[in-house]
Amino acid sequence: MVSPLVSVEHLSKHYPGVSAVNDLSFSVNEGDVYGFLGQNGAGKSTTIRMMLTLIRPTAGEIKFFGKELYAN
Repeated sequence: MVSPLVSVEHLSKHYPGVSAVNDLSFSVNEGDVYGFLGQNGAGKSTTIRMMLTLIRPTAGEIKFFGKELYAN
């Protein structure tokens, strides 16, 4: 089985009084096209910022090419 190029598992980002992203999981395989759709405040930009290492997730894991983005 081929591992996904991008893997997000149980990703969450919480601020005081606000849950921006809560338990998000998805994977993107080679050749896939993936888009983020949703209402304002749904957590799209927050998710992208975590994937770009601009902000740290509160919980969860992001992997690119099988390597964890935020090593403990």
